Amino acid sequence: MEELRMRLAQQAAVAELGQLALSGTDLTFLLNKSVSISSECLDVEYCKILELFPDNNTMLLRAGVGWKEGIVGIAVISAKPDTHAGYTLLSNEPIIVEDLSKETRFRLSPIFHDNDLVSGMSVIISDRTKPFGVLAVHTKRLRKFSKEDVCFLQSIANIIAMAIERKESEKQLKHRIVIETMLSDISRLFMSAPEVDLNMVLKILGECVAVNRAYIFELSKDGNKMSNTYEWCDGKADPQINNLQDIDVAIAPWWMSKLRVGENIIIPDLDALPTEAASEKEGLKAQAIRSLVVVPICSRDGSLIGFMGFDDTEKTRSWSEDDVKVLRVVSDIVSYHFIHQKAEYALRKSEARLAKAQKVAKLGSWERNLITNELLCSDETYSIFGLNPDETTF
Repeated sequence: MEELRMRLAQQAAVAELGQLALSGTDLTFLLNKSVSISSECLDVEYCKILELFPDNNTMLLRAGVGWKEGIVGIAVISAKPDTHAGYTLLSNEPIIVEDLSKETRFRLSPIFHDNDLVSGMSVIISDRTKPFGVLAVHTKRLRKFSKEDVCFLQSIANIIAMAIERKESEKQLKHRIVIETMLSDISRLFMSAPEVDLNMVLKILGECVAVNRAYIFELSKDGNKMSNTYEWCDGKADPQINNLQDIDVAIAPWWMSKLRVGENIIIPDLDALPTEAASEKEGLKAQAIRSLVVVPICSRDGSLIGFMGFDDTEKTRSWSEDDVKVLRVVSDIVSYHFIHQKAEYALRKSEARLAKAQKVAKLGSWERNLITNELLCSDETYSIFGLNPDETTF
């Protein structure tokens, strides 16, 4: 009868937690509620949720009951395979320990000895793409956990995973809206003004993807030199534009080999760069860069004419696929802008040469639009007939 009451209580607890998760409650509140329910329904003194850090080597004690005051939210433990939490992640299945003193699959961290823990079990909290962490319970008593106990703990972990995935989806949706707004703002800048402020474009981009520095480099005509021509910094990163002029591309062979074939350069952690990028690593470290993404700027024939870069100088980070795609879209817009600028410059130069030739030869030129009947004359035509262009109409 006692066993039945326990199972009914566990079912009710799972239902309550599920409703709480669906209500969109704060994640921290949900995690605290989860450890409280797990501890109570399984009749154990200790429960914890460990959140895996991006480095996949350490975990944060995100929520817990029974532990010493002040360590929840602060304590960081190893997630290596030879630890309880790491072994759970590696096994990808529930791990049950009846007697920790006889455990040989993994080593015990000081937290087990400090609290005289004897038995426990742990399950993974994971969405469809990656693990969030581990949910574990422990007791000072010798305890044999049943299959029903494992199912209950896994149900709690699944509810947590569902809530995390839902919040992540909401976050991504909001970010997509921000990206669409940003692209709209940038498009208006390029369409509404004859001279586009590319530093403002970088500011809009940099704030959207939350970086410390955004910049544009342009290559010299022969492709042998690169210069930082535009830059935006958020106030936390030091400007580098004055230090990055007329740099020989030969000092960055790994970098340039990727950009010249149209590849993006995505570096989540600068320290993880391959040995063939040693030269680039040294230069990037000098700029206090921890993580970055760079996208090429190419001409119509696909040749490299520059690149856009986005630096995080505070932390390592994973760059989302959406962010990289939108940066690539903007790099294409910037490419068209550069091509248009060069074409306009060439046209103005050609018109200036023609005007000079007409002046020397005392020749003029004119053309009539047969549809609008508008007559357009060169400056020298007006000069030959002694007319003022501003006061003469045809």
